[in-house]
Amino acid sequence: MQEIKIIYSYLNENGMTESADITDLIKELSIKTTLDAQPGVLNMAAIGDGFEFILGSAIKVSAGEKDVFDGFIFSVTTSKAKTVQIVAYDVLRYLKSKDTYVFGKGKTASDIFETVCERLELETGTIDSATWAQPAKTYENTGGFDVIRDAIENALAQEKKFYTIIPEGTKISFRDLENLRSDIIIDEENGEIDFNHNANIDEDVYNQFKVISDDAKEWKVARNDDHIRQWGLLQYSQKFGDPVKEKDLPDLLDKLASIYDKPKQKLTLTCFGNWNVRAGVGVHVRFTDFKNFDNGQGYYVRECTHKVTNARHEMALDLCAQNVI
Repeated sequence: MQEIKIIYSYLNENGMTESADITDLIKELSIKTTLDAQPGVLNMAAIGDGFEFILGSAIKVSAGEKDVFDGFIFSVTTSKAKTVQIVAYDVLRYLKSKDTYVFGKGKTASDIFETVCERLELETGTIDSATWAQPAKTYENTGGFDVIRDAIENALAQEKKFYTIIPEGTKISFRDLENLRSDIIIDEENGEIDFNHNANIDEDVYNQFKVISDDAKEWKVARNDDHIRQWGLLQYSQKFGDPVKEKDLPDLLDKLASIYDKPKQKLTLTCFGNWNVRAGVGVHVRFTDFKNFDNGQGYYVRECTHKVTNARHEMALDLCAQNVI
């Protein structure tokens, strides 16, 4: 395992930043990231006798030359046994702040992301440009996460692209998942793997689609008769406002069917730790117990938890096949 180093930075009584290496104080740690519009979270158990952890202070965790977590302390719990439980979040935590937003029509999901970050005084990193011009919309007293999530969901239906937000150090980036694919392979050569695979038609799976726009007189319908015979009728119905027009509905139906008219596949596994893996990254999974996991298309990491205990590094992954996200 690569050597872990943990640096704690805080403001002293004179308002100056001081830093300390607290690696030897940490008994265990875990880092969790998720695609579901939540900040990354660091949980640490520390030996706290004689050392004060100040709320809002910065924590940086590195493994070898790679920084694996940059964040800020939001919770400190001290026990009689002088063990300190520390919870820190990455910069995405500040997207929970609420405000009122008024967007005119024509803004893309990446435009909306930039506006939210600017309003909340957050620095942006890499921004992959979304293309679909979203309808005008107002959000009253709404968290930044919720505003960006809504824009991403609209872009998924229209562009057939899945965007996400991730931290890059103390900056926030807006990324197309296609640009986060990697050549990382998880297989038996890298250590023992425990897994659970699920295929279902219960979660966001449809085989008939009905859509209408404000300027259309009747609903447009697309259906997959083979899947209806096999699964029963699973219907999606939605009315779209401006800028969607009647002429756009056939293409919209095709996009919806390509995304939702297929079983959902989920794979959870526990395996060796690899610090290059986090929520949003695309990986390949190949091992003999279940040869049909990958078939070349790979998986996106929906949720990743790294855990280090007694110098042993493991990770738990919740994955989704890349062609059915």
